[in-house]
Amino acid sequence: MKPLFFLITLFLLASCNQPLAPREAANLPGFEISDIRGTAFSKAVKKNPESGRIVEEGELYQGKLSGTWVKYDDSKQTIQTISSFVDGMRHGLYLEFDKLGKVSKQARYASDQLDGLMVEYGRNTRKEKEANYKDGQLHGFYREYNSGGKMTKEVEYKDGKQDGYMRYYNDEGVKTVEYIFKNGEKVSGGAVQQAGE
Repeated sequence: MKPLFFLITLFLLASCNQPLAPREAANLPGFEISDIRGTAFSKAVKKNPESGRIVEEGELYQGKLSGTWVKYDDSKQTIQTISSFVDGMRHGLYLEFDKLGKVSKQARYASDQLDGLMVEYGRNTRKEKEANYKDGQLHGFYREYNSGGKMTKEVEYKDGKQDGYMRYYNDEGVKTVEYIFKNGEKVSGGAVQQAGE
């Protein structure tokens, strides 16, 4: 488990290369904090008081969350989430895992806000939702999929407001409804005529 944690840490630190505004030192009740000799880093570990198992761990740099933080399911000791932090803020890759250890959500953060692609997965790691974010707001596409993997809904956003197409599809992937939005307001659209109707 430690080599995996080390590799994930290196990967996530490499993805966090933007300077950020400073944050206050972390307040971490229930964590054991131990300094890493010769550095400005500390190791933070939170254990279940009854089982003694680790439920969350990560590093601090000058008292602020830094690098890779991992939360565990106490009963199964499987990973629940992996987050990357820079200067106390979530920044970089974020992963959630289901009870079987499969990725259930993947996202990117910048300065504690969603920024970039976010994907949620269902059973059998099929995509259920995907969306693009900018500065914590939907920006670009938003899509939903059925259990067969076909898109059922597609919406375009700009700065958190619907802007462009909003489309619905049936189980065969045929477009059934289409609206056009501009700056959050519906300007046209409705049911789509199918060939032969």
